[in-house]
Amino acid sequence: MVVGYLQYQHKKKKLKEMNLGELLVGFLRFYGSEFNHEQLGISIIGDGSLYKKSTPDQCLSIENPQDQDIDLGKSARQYNNVVKAFQHASDLLRYTPAPLSELIFLYPDRKPKKAVI
Repeated sequence: MVVGYLQYQHKKKKLKEMNLGELLVGFLRFYGSEFNHEQLGISIIGDGSLYKKSTPDQCLSIENPQDQDIDLGKSARQYNNVVKAFQHASDLLRYTPAPLSELIFLYPDRKPKKAVI
């Protein structure tokens, strides 16, 4: 899915303009809200593409680059829950007014403890 998203952004000529934070939020937004997994599948062969499924269903469809007859996403269970989690994470990162440090740490005024080795 990550490779497919990076190929998708590369085709839109936006990949070089995006930093890692934008790529993360974009990945979460794309697979959480924009990508229609019931109608489309993901191929990373060559430059990658999204393809229309022959039979629409609830399953994620990812084409195996070694053997196009094998669907790597077929075994993914409860993918709708994954979509909801991606959408929720995207919304948190895009719309929460707090700095990221406050989202990560329960007590933002405390510095994280260093690991003792």
